[in-house]
Amino acid sequence: MPHTRYMEAAFLHRTLPAIMIDFFQPRQIMSILMDNLTSFSATDAKSPLMLAAVVDLTFRYLQHKGHQDALVEWVVVSCSTFLQISPRSRAIGILTCLFISVSKDPVIRGLLPSVVAVAKDDAEFDHCLFWLPALHFFLNENLGMESKIMFCNVFSSADETPFAELAAMCIRLSADDGEGVSGEPSAIPNPPTPAGPASVGCVHRNRGG
Repeated sequence: MPHTRYMEAAFLHRTLPAIMIDFFQPRQIMSILMDNLTSFSATDAKSPLMLAAVVDLTFRYLQHKGHQDALVEWVVVSCSTFLQISPRSRAIGILTCLFISVSKDPVIRGLLPSVVAVAKDDAEFDHCLFWLPALHFFLNENLGMESKIMFCNVFSSADETPFAELAAMCIRLSADDGEGVSGEPSAIPNPPTPAGPASVGCVHRNRGG
């Protein structure tokens, strides 16, 4: 019953973040988020969109409590799980929402309404809308080398658009910074540079902090 599912997700949107913050530890909260995102995505296209708002609000609470490093680690580790969601457009939508929600950059956070609008009808994503927050996450969230390698391996193993291209661009950008995560940089395409104000500061490393 899609309408019932939607109403259930709407209820969770209003109540779940506050309840979780009051009663659970950060890692327990993130486990609950993963379970809900994966279970709802299997039954209804609109529920994960509502839950994206839950994720965004919960991440804000946890960031305010000083748990940014734990959130970043959880996003890296959970990518492989969300990659398995089908259809692919839904997996892209959920991953994009995660990359946006974990960011403190107002430009990146401003992309969330566009992502929700595209995902509302389970439409095919503009790949740049996925790549921008994903690349910003890779470059600006102080990932350690082990996390960067895990991130690249997860997306390169997907071996399909736009995931493999994301891994290739991350490897290219790491090589440009002298880190050399993996791969052959000379064979990897340059990252996208879409026009418009929403792209400012998204692809290249944030030099201001």
